[in-house]
Order: sequence, then structure tokens, then C-alpha cells
Amino acid sequence: MFLRRHLFSITIIVLLVLAVTASFYRFYFLQDYQVKNEIECDPYTESCYVWCEDADCIEPYYYAYTTRSAQELKSLCSTEDINDCDEAWYCDPTEIACEVEYCDPESGDCEDLTVLDIHQEDITDSAI
Repeated sequence: MFLRRHLFSITIIVLLVLAVTASFYRFYFLQDYQVKNEIECDPYTESCYVWCEDADCIEPYYYAYTTRSAQELKSLCSTEDINDCDEAWYCDPTEIACEVEYCDPESGDCEDLTVLDIHQEDITDSAI
């Protein structure tokens, strides 16, 4: 009688325990997830995302993203903290599973600078 009355609750609890266990196994033991890092980007040669601290945007920060598997990153880095690992901040051209994500110019959120802008910035800086 108890099982028949609480069948739905018992089923939900069992499924919840299975889902939590499977997720713990996948993320902790297998390390089957992607790690996305923000890396510096050269806006004169690449299509970069731009971030500013204030509305004036006096010192913009240009960045792109790298994405790779946690297992691969763990094997490259000998330290526990992957933020202290230099290999986490760039993709080797021979790596297949590592991707660099640049800003899509059609989104309108990118900084579109050219080599000519370098010379204009130098002229502006020297005039000040």
C-alpha cells in the first residue's frame, strides 16, 4: 500500500539520485567537459571582442576565447590550478581539439581595427 501511494515520489527520488551520481562521475572522474578561457587578442590582425571599464573606453581590452577539453588541459598542465598554466592560454596549431573563437564581425560587438589605425594612434599619442 505504501509503495502504491508514494510511487511517483519514490521514482522521482531514484531518478534524481541517478542523475546526480552520473553527473558527478562525468565531471569529477571522467572530466568530460569543455573549458573556455579568455585570451588576449591583437585587434589589428584578428577580429577581437572588446571590453571597456567605463563609458569613455580610454583603455579597451581586446580578447578572444579558447575552448578545449578538461582532460587535455589537465594533461598539459602539471599544476592543479589551470590558471597558472601557460599552455591554457593558447592553442597549438597541431591540436585538433583546441579551438580559438574570434568575434563575428556581423554581430557588431567587435573592434574593427586595421594596420592603418596603428599609425593614427601613434600620431594622436605624439600630439598629446
